[in-house]
Amino acid sequence: MSRQLRIIFPGAVYHIGARGYERSFIFKDDKEKQHFLDILTRASKKYDFTIHAYAIMGNHYHILAETSSPNLSQVMHYINMRYGKYYNIRHKRKGYVFERRYSAFVIQKGEAVKRQVQYIHMNPIRAKIESILGTYKWTSHNRYVGMDKESPAKCDYVLSLFGEDTKTATAAYEEYMCKSKVLNKVRVETGMYGVGIIGDKSFVKNVKLLFVNKKLSEEINTRSEIKKIFDYKEIIRAVCEFYQITEVLLTAKKGAWNVYKKVLIYLLSADGGLSGAEIGRMLEIHQSSVSKAISRMEKQIKAIKWKAEEIDKIRIKYTVLKEMLIK
Repeated sequence: MSRQLRIIFPGAVYHIGARGYERSFIFKDDKEKQHFLDILTRASKKYDFTIHAYAIMGNHYHILAETSSPNLSQVMHYINMRYGKYYNIRHKRKGYVFERRYSAFVIQKGEAVKRQVQYIHMNPIRAKIESILGTYKWTSHNRYVGMDKESPAKCDYVLSLFGEDTKTATAAYEEYMCKSKVLNKVRVETGMYGVGIIGDKSFVKNVKLLFVNKKLSEEINTRSEIKKIFDYKEIIRAVCEFYQITEVLLTAKKGAWNVYKKVLIYLLSADGGLSGAEIGRMLEIHQSSVSKAISRMEKQIKAIKWKAEEIDKIRIKYTVLKEMLIK
């Protein structure tokens, strides 16, 4: 049986969850819950991974998060591997800690995000761990109402969906959380290949269209992620728009190694799926030079935070992502 595919793109919001092996308790006391929270905090800083909400229960967790880069797999590997190692050492055991791969549903920004936050924060009430929202301290709810300054959750975006100023937004959030009619599990739209997509019909349709290409059906049994292959013209347009330069200057043979062209070469490879030979022919550059440029850019992106952020800002300018993500 093939593994469930992941939909990966910059700026995506995910509802992520994982459960203990054979549904066993993997967060047995406050010390373990705090250690997991510390790992989340480190992951958010290391990978520029925004945590909007979370709930750490006895045998599972929920996280609502946003990735600025298409790096969900690396983030979750970091989180689950480190906690699994800690748990096994502490309990002097070996073997699996989590039951299976984490689940990750793609969430539309806006109203769908509000519903996910509510579902996550209401977990302790549904599990009858608490009867009054906020008495269970291992969710991000108290961060939203100003009672937990240490939480790694960033609530600015979600609160902005409830009101323009903090006081109004917080009051509206608390009222929304008390609406009993949406306490039940949220409805999940099943996307292609069993991937969960939560949002309105237009969003679900756009996500499906975004990731449709012939190679997917051919590689369905060997791929674990779906990464969009963008048209090279779209990538060139986005780079030109970001740097405020013309396509003629960007692709001209003269001045082949200006900084903009290095970025273009990297994106044509990473997001356009073009080979070194194809990029070389397009820009009239030797294939070995293309390979060196890609390698240098990859190192810069890993080592220099502002360079990684710059690449992500260019990616958001791809037309189809702009239409989906700018809300």
